[in-house]
Order: sequence, then C-alpha cells, then structure tokens
Amino acid sequence: MPQTRPIERRCQIDFGLIMSFSLPDVDSSMHSTDVFEQEVTVLLENGLHLVPCSRIAELARRFPCQSQLIKDGIAVDAKTIFDLITLQAVQGTKLTIRTQGQDARELLEKLVELFAHNFET
Repeated sequence: MPQTRPIERRCQIDFGLIMSFSLPDVDSSMHSTDVFEQEVTVLLENGLHLVPCSRIAELARRFPCQSQLIKDGIAVDAKTIFDLITLQAVQGTKLTIRTQGQDARELLEKLVELFAHNFET
C-alpha cells in the first residue's frame, strides 16, 4: 500500500494596486455604545436548525450594529449561520440576544419578534 503525504499548496497574489481614499466626517451619535439585551426561548419543535438560523442571520446582516446570541455564556455572531447552528439550541433553550451600535434597539426588537412568532413571516 503506498504511503500518503499531505499536499502543500502555496499561492501568492500581487495585484500591485495602490489605493487612496478619504473617509467622510462621521456623526458620533451614529456609533452608539449602548448595549441592548433580551432573553428569548426557542419554541420551535426542532430547535434552531438551518432555516431559522438563516432567517436570524439574514435579518441581522441588514443592520450595521453588532449582534450576538448567547447560550450558557457562549456568544456567537448573529450574522453568521454556522455560528448560530453551533449553539445547538433545542426547543426550550433560553438565549440572550445582545445588540450594540447603530440601530441596535431596532434589530433587537425585530429579532425578539422573530422568536415570538416562531420564525413565521
């Protein structure tokens, strides 16, 4: 039987681009440091599987603020489906939704509503 060895691949890309740009003045009120949290319960019979996780991530990506779901002290990015699935949130699981930044309160309200209506739109 022939021995196998790992294949090593290297790739270097150099586009030689030089970019220059200026940032617009930003109103400091846009970068709120207020943190909003609310606890929700997973009511879905099959827990947070792919479809509800995709709905959470899709909604969270529409907002510029940071958003997390927290289970047993472990926080994951609410904008990433894979992270959400790793929570393994079965029916009855208590989660904390945490948002921070611009439009954080609005996102929190919409996420809570999503859980309250069992992800039915």
